[in-house]
Amino acid sequence: MLKINQSKTNKNKPDKSKPFEIIRLETVDSTSRYLKEFVTENRPIKPIFCTTKIQTSGYGQQKRSWVTNQESAIFSLAYPLEAGFELSGLLSLQFAALLHQSLNELTSDTLYLKWPNDLFNGQGKVAGMLIEQVLKKTTVL
Repeated sequence: MLKINQSKTNKNKPDKSKPFEIIRLETVDSTSRYLKEFVTENRPIKPIFCTTKIQTSGYGQQKRSWVTNQESAIFSLAYPLEAGFELSGLLSLQFAALLHQSLNELTSDTLYLKWPNDLFNGQGKVAGMLIEQVLKKTTVL
């Protein structure tokens, strides 16, 4: 478990004028699956952050099961990209490095970044990044 120093977190209420949306769910099978479906159906034009208290069927790379508990920070982020934008093969590592840096500012735990996308502390794995791309289907009439 990763202990976050609550005094260092921003406790302000969300600002509705921000250029992103937040979806808060009580329970969902997977925030990632939910967002992929949402993006496919709605084609959002701004980033969407999806979080839940309970995730029943989370998954990681190669569809491996991702188990969470009541103390887990469970979330997924959808970020719209321009058509034809190519994702870097190192994007997962870059996100992992940013999360590592951010969490190091919020905890006294020693965190380790493991290639390519996992964070560990002395007790085990505390975070993992999974990047999936949803492509817009085009129809030729």
